[in-house]
Amino acid sequence: MKWTVLVYMNAANNLAPYSDDDIQEMERVAQNAQVRIVVQWKTPNPASGLPFKGAGRFFVRADETKAFKSTLIERLPDATDMGKPATLKAFIDWAKGRYPAKRYAVIIWNHGNGWRENIREGVSYDDATGSHIATWDLASALPTTPIDILAFDSSLMQMAEVAYEVRGKAKFIAGSEESPPGEGYPYHRVLARFRDTPDAATPKLAQAFRDAMVQEPGYSLDPISQSVIDTAKMPALSAALDALAAEMVLRKSLLGPVTLKARNKAKAYSDNGTRVYRDLIGVLNVLAAEAPVTKVRTLADAARSAARAAILFNGNNVRSPGSYGLSIEFAGAANFVKAAATYQKLSFAKDTRWDDWLKVAP
Repeated sequence: MKWTVLVYMNAANNLAPYSDDDIQEMERVAQNAQVRIVVQWKTPNPASGLPFKGAGRFFVRADETKAFKSTLIERLPDATDMGKPATLKAFIDWAKGRYPAKRYAVIIWNHGNGWRENIREGVSYDDATGSHIATWDLASALPTTPIDILAFDSSLMQMAEVAYEVRGKAKFIAGSEESPPGEGYPYHRVLARFRDTPDAATPKLAQAFRDAMVQEPGYSLDPISQSVIDTAKMPALSAALDALAAEMVLRKSLLGPVTLKARNKAKAYSDNGTRVYRDLIGVLNVLAAEAPVTKVRTLADAARSAARAAILFNGNNVRSPGSYGLSIEFAGAANFVKAAATYQKLSFAKDTRWDDWLKVAP
């Protein structure tokens, strides 16, 4: 088999109504026997044609009607907690064992909050259990051998902190800096490319996630951003941001006005007073052009080049101007201090001095 596409569909929350439609979209493009689609689906209500509420593992069958034709392979216990990294890991291990393929794509379907949201940082919120997968636990849920594509059908997950956390577990990451519509990926558009060109290079197939979101006619009134990250380039980006952060800490007394300008001018994502996510290149554009210290300008330009190299594909519509493909935490110290301890759990914080900058940032 050429591809196994794994969809971790945690609909144990207010997104449940969209899960039925997404399964039907998958069925519309499941005609290629070399591209198998398997779903672990948890829902609080019986879905269309689904004989139970709860969790189960399904093999997606080709069908172009509104009927539910996918096959239940395994019913899971009612207490299955899809907010646990071990549950995601078990699904991936099961799918790889039962449906081995040359390449794998894993899609995490649920709400997302980037690296933080008060104390609920992460993705895959299971309202039945009150749990979720923290960003720093994502790597433990993914196989030792890197998967080919990791896609987040979730809000706010295309962050430097997230991409760095899973850099050794996924070759390419598709996701959004924004909070996409509840309908999420148009699966019939994304997976049609896998069905039709399964031998295409992995980056070209990952590009289908971006193209489908940006080109979806029904999303023209929503803020849409979607990018693909080459995780092999994340170490170079983190090194460049580390050097920049170290210099900004040394020069912090001179950087107040330009820091505030960068925070105000760079694209913000779901800013709620706690979250201060900013487009990374948007921040670096301001620092590289206007920082009053030559070395800061030079290091910001180098970091910008590294970011552009890591962002393999990017797309956004007119509702999300200034979205260049990757966001980052850019809070001031007064805000960041409340989250500093949890930020330290991230590999990005351990391996760079970005958190040192955030602790003193104006």
